[in-house]
Parts: sequence; C-alpha cells; structure tokens
Amino acid sequence: MRGIYEESRLLPERSTLERSSRELATAGRIVVPERRRERIRAQRSRVTSRILALWNEVDVLLTPALATTAIAAEGGYGRAAPIAFQRAAGFMPYSPAFNLTGQPAVTVPAGFGADGLPLSVQLVGRIGAEETLYALAAQLETARPWTQLRPPVS
Repeated sequence: MRGIYEESRLLPERSTLERSSRELATAGRIVVPERRRERIRAQRSRVTSRILALWNEVDVLLTPALATTAIAAEGGYGRAAPIAFQRAAGFMPYSPAFNLTGQPAVTVPAGFGADGLPLSVQLVGRIGAEETLYALAAQLETARPWTQLRPPVS
C-alpha cells in the first residue's frame, strides 16, 4: 500500500485515480508512515537475499497458484479498498514475494478440486529463467493435456 501511495504522489492530478486506488494510497500513507517505510527499506536487501538464496538449492519452486478455488465474482468490488486489498491478498498470497524480487513465474492448470473447480500451480524460477519455466510448462502440458478440459457449468 505504501508503494501505491508513493506512486500516486508522482501523478500530476491524483483525483484522476479510481476511488479504490485513492483509498489504498491514503491507507499506505497512514499504515506505513515514513519512519516505518525506512525500516522496511532497510530490511529489503536482506529479505531479497534470503529469497534469492533459494536458487542455490533448487531450479524450480512449485507453489499453489491460489489459496482457494474460485471466490465470489464480486470479490472485493464495492468494499473499502483496504478490505478489497486484503481479500485479494488472501486469495493469491503466493506470488507477491516473487513479483517484488523480480523472479519469473508461470501458472499452469493442475486438475480440478473436489468442488469441480479448476486448480492451478505456480512454477517459480531464478531471475532470467523464463525459458526453463516455459519448457517445464510445455512438458507438463504434453504429459497431462488440459486444453480440452472444462469445469462443469451450471
């Protein structure tokens, strides 16, 4: 949220932002004040180093893509921005750390859950490993073709 706040400050006319973006920017200013921002920034390189050290041990990391199967279509729509943000973060908690540290990832189908809804997994690679991830995704699709599979529609 602090990042949204800082980016919003670069706009010539902040009022052109959607209401939810303005709310997130305001929350970012309040929830992560300047002194806390500096503490977080001071830890950034240490945290990034810990995450990047993973690639000394593995070539590809497999995580769930989402925390649950589908959520209601409206998600956080119409809710206060911090609530919508939290709802989204709870639904897709696995990708932000890799997005923030610049690691490539790809999400691939992984069958269907007990509720009949599609499941997926995320493959994460070291920085610059897009080719490895695409090759692995292609191998998975060859081994378990998915293009003709569809969840039931009611």
